[in-house]
Amino acid sequence: MHLLNNNLSVFILILVLAGVLALLWHHFTNSPAGQFYKTTYHKITHNSYRKIQKDKGAYGEYQIYQNLASYERDGAHFLFNCYLPWRSGETTEVDALMIHHSGIYVFESKNYGGVISGKEADQYWTQTLPAKGHSTTQNSFFNPILQNRSHISCLKELLSREAREIFTQTARKTTKKDVPIHSVIVFSDHCDLKSVPKRTTESVTATYSTLLKIIAPIASKKRYALSAEEVSQIAKLLYPCTQASTAQKHRHVKSVQKRTNSSQTAGKSSKSTHQKTQSHR
Repeated sequence: MHLLNNNLSVFILILVLAGVLALLWHHFTNSPAGQFYKTTYHKITHNSYRKIQKDKGAYGEYQIYQNLASYERDGAHFLFNCYLPWRSGETTEVDALMIHHSGIYVFESKNYGGVISGKEADQYWTQTLPAKGHSTTQNSFFNPILQNRSHISCLKELLSREAREIFTQTARKTTKKDVPIHSVIVFSDHCDLKSVPKRTTESVTATYSTLLKIIAPIASKKRYALSAEEVSQIAKLLYPCTQASTAQKHRHVKSVQKRTNSSQTAGKSSKSTHQKTQSHR
């Protein structure tokens, strides 16, 4: 009888522990962290939830995905941190791509705060942040419209080399020239886009929260420029570019630093402002 009671107690304890674990698992899977680990963004980048909370760049990329994830139900494929190869052997890093039947969307993410100012033709734009007292700090960064122009040029070059078979094997008579490629510059919701062009002949500018509203009319206007098969095959072609090794990433960073140092202008400083230049990819 005593043994039976002991066994019953152990059984009840196991049931209680199993119930607690089930509740904890249910809570986790329905939490923001749990939802994050189910996303395409995590599956491709392997970033942890902790990283996107601490890394502004990664958080900006995730914000792009979060705001456009509904397009996955419409057949879209997302890719992140794509190290696209130039013929020269160098690479250019694209923050995010959305491959959809309306075309390929190339996102340049700038998770910056402060006041952003710049014109389409300027080589550098400026971020102005408040500092101590009545002073400000100014950081210059490479014009993201020009930056994305370079990314798109590399993407077109890559498609012209590698994607011909995709278009010849599909039933539709699509050529590389028919693939619409859309340049989208995305800034933080916590910045003031002062004197920044919202739309040019080659690019649109949005914040993370307005991204869906900006993309929707483009996607509806260019419906079915690509077949579902072509979307899938282009994503498959570009996916390896998202899985760069640590050595490849280091070589890319050194190459970027070299280009930045050769083109960087001297910083200007005064009693009220301090200016420095940020690198570009």
